[in-house]
Amino acid sequence: MTKNGENPSDFEGANKEVNSDTGSAESQNVENDKTTIRHNDETATLPYFEKLPPFLQELCEPFKHKDRELMLMGALTVISSVLPNVYGVYDQRTVYPNLYTYVIGKAGSGKGNLVWLKQLVAGIEQGTGSADTDDLLQKLMDQHPESTPTSKRSITIPANSSVAGFTKILDERGGKGLIFETEGDTLANILKADYGDYSDILRKGFHHEPVSQYRKTDNKYINIKEPKISTLISSTPNQLTRIISSSENGLFSRFCFLFTEPEERFYNVFATKGSSRDKTFAKASQQMVVLYDKLIECDGVEVLFSDEQVMLFVDYLNKSKSQLMNMFHGDLDATVNRMGLIMFRIAIILTVLRNMDTELSGQFVCNDDDFDVVMNLSETLLLNANKAMELLPKQEKDQMSDTKRTFFLMLPNEFSTSEAKQLGGNYALSDRTVDRFLKSACFEKVGHGRYRKAS
Repeated sequence: MTKNGENPSDFEGANKEVNSDTGSAESQNVENDKTTIRHNDETATLPYFEKLPPFLQELCEPFKHKDRELMLMGALTVISSVLPNVYGVYDQRTVYPNLYTYVIGKAGSGKGNLVWLKQLVAGIEQGTGSADTDDLLQKLMDQHPESTPTSKRSITIPANSSVAGFTKILDERGGKGLIFETEGDTLANILKADYGDYSDILRKGFHHEPVSQYRKTDNKYINIKEPKISTLISSTPNQLTRIISSSENGLFSRFCFLFTEPEERFYNVFATKGSSRDKTFAKASQQMVVLYDKLIECDGVEVLFSDEQVMLFVDYLNKSKSQLMNMFHGDLDATVNRMGLIMFRIAIILTVLRNMDTELSGQFVCNDDDFDVVMNLSETLLLNANKAMELLPKQEKDQMSDTKRTFFLMLPNEFSTSEAKQLGGNYALSDRTVDRFLKSACFEKVGHGRYRKAS
C-alpha cells in the first residue's frame, strides 16, 4: 500500500536488520509503522496539513502535532452530520458525507481533546440560525407530523439510548443524527443489553439502508427510508473489544480507526499564552451555523472526482487491497472496499469546507489539494485498521500474510522469478504461491521473468 514513491519496507521498522536464518524481522512489528513514528515525533507535522481547507487548519492549529490527525478526523466526522443537501454518486448510488470514526488510546493519551468538537454543532443545536432557515426546517418537520422533537435543530443522539429510543429519535429528525461518545463503556454497556443493541441500525445507517421498526406499545410502525448517521467514539484498547467483538462484526469495516499514545513528559500547559481554544471553537461554531443555514437553503451540492482523480483513486485502492490482503491480513477485504466510500465521503466534506465562503449550489469537482489529503489520510486509516484488527479477541493471526511480508522484505528491489522462488523455499512458500504473489499489486513486472517491488 504505497504512494509518492514510497516502498512498503519504508514503514516496516525503517529497514532494520533481519535475521536470515530464522526469517524473523523487527520490521514486521506494525507498532513501528510510520504512522506511529510520526505521531511520537513532536517536531513532525502532518505532510498534508498546509493543504487542508483554512477552516480545518485553524481548528487543528491549537493542538499538539501528535493530536492533530485525531482532531482532524474527529472534526470531519462531526461536520459530516450537519451538511444537509450535500451528496455524491458512488457505485451508482447517492451517498451522503456521514462518517464513523473510532479513536483508541490509553488514559492520558490525548483522546479527551475530542470533547472540543462538540462545539461544532452546539450553535446549530441551540438554534442560533436565521429565522428564514428555521421556517425551512419547520417545513421539513411538517413532513413528519407525528414527530414531536424537542428541537428542530437537534443533532446529537445519546449513546445510551435503547433501540426503541434510538429509532424514535432518528425518525423524529428525519433519519439524521450524531452519536458522540468519549467513554467507550457507555456505548459498550448499552449494546450488550437486549433492549439497547442498535448495532444493526448503525450497520444499515452507514450505507443509508432503510431502517424499520414496529412498536407494539403504541401500535406504531416506523420506517426510515434513508438514515444519515455519523458516529464518533473514543475508548481504551480493552473497551474496543466490548463494542466490536471480531472482524466478522460488520461494524469493524465501517469505522475509521485512529490510535493515540500517551507521552512520557508533562506537557507545558502555559506554553501558548497567545492562543485560546475557547475562541477558536466559538468562532468555528458560528461558522458552522452560517454554513448549515446556507446548505439548508440551497438546491443541493453534488461533489465529483475529476477523470484523472478517478483513475488515481481506483489504482490506489486496487494496489492497497492487494498489498494489505497479501502482507497484512486477508480479512481486511471488507475494510478496503468500504475505505473507498469513506475516502469519497471525506472528499465531499473537504470540498464543501473549501468552498464554504462561496455560493454553494450545483456541482463541485474535488480540489487536487483535497484529493491529496484524502489519499494521505487513507493510508493512515488502512494501516490503523490492521492494527485495530490485531486487538480483537477472536481474530486468528494470518500466518501466511506474516510469511509473505517477511519474504517481501528479504527480496532485493529487483529480482528474477527463479531468485524469488529460491528465496520462497526458505520460508516454505511453494513455487505456485510465489507465482501468485508476484502477480499481485505488490510487484511490477519489468521484463521477461524479472520483477521489482511496487512503488
